[in-house]
Amino acid sequence: PQAMQSPYQSACNRSGEFVHLGWERQRDMKGGVFRSIVPVWISRADSAIGRVIDSVPGSERWGVVRDGELRGSRPLPLGKQPILGMGRSAIFVGSGDRFEIHALNSRGDSIGTLLRRESPMPVTRTDIREVIEREIANRGESSRTDVEAAYAEMTLPATLPAYTDLRVDSEDLVWVRSYPRGSPASVQWCVFDSKGRNVAEIPLPTNLEVFEIGVDYVLGRYLDPAEAIPQIRLYRLNRQPR
Repeated sequence: PQAMQSPYQSACNRSGEFVHLGWERQRDMKGGVFRSIVPVWISRADSAIGRVIDSVPGSERWGVVRDGELRGSRPLPLGKQPILGMGRSAIFVGSGDRFEIHALNSRGDSIGTLLRRESPMPVTRTDIREVIEREIANRGESSRTDVEAAYAEMTLPATLPAYTDLRVDSEDLVWVRSYPRGSPASVQWCVFDSKGRNVAEIPLPTNLEVFEIGVDYVLGRYLDPAEAIPQIRLYRLNRQPR
């Protein structure tokens, strides 16, 4: 749907079906904070353009202005970021504004909602310092001056995102990652079944980017903030009979 651009975000299931999220619209771009409504579409594992099934608020972004001109944009630190997931028969889309994720079928019809009734948490100075240190850990200590200068220019959000990631596991359960406040060693993932019930709370390492959740394992990329050396890690997962 967006010519000459790869998707902003994609997810797939084990049948080779994909769901994609688009980029912000050119006309919405400006200096400072902005957010576009972006398309959600489906396709299979070839290069054919699939069908648009929904539109949602996209990434909260910061438009970078230099010498009076817009030079591009970046995701707004601590801003709301949409999440996607693809199960056997459902597509999951959330905007990050509240702990609410919509389940859709392949036509874009609503077939359910995953939610937790939680009030948005206000952003604190500690939250800002933690996200600065995480970005420096990813980019390397030599970036500290540039990162801190960039943050000093930004207007940061008043409230934290409701969640930060989503994965559909091999058993078609939906795992949603809570916001890791306070630099904890682990962060809770809320696990939902096909009826939208919150069936488990699983702590995983905060610095683990989850790639895949199988029947008895969790696979991901771990980045230690102190060492900044990426590792691929495999964790054993013990499931209780349902």
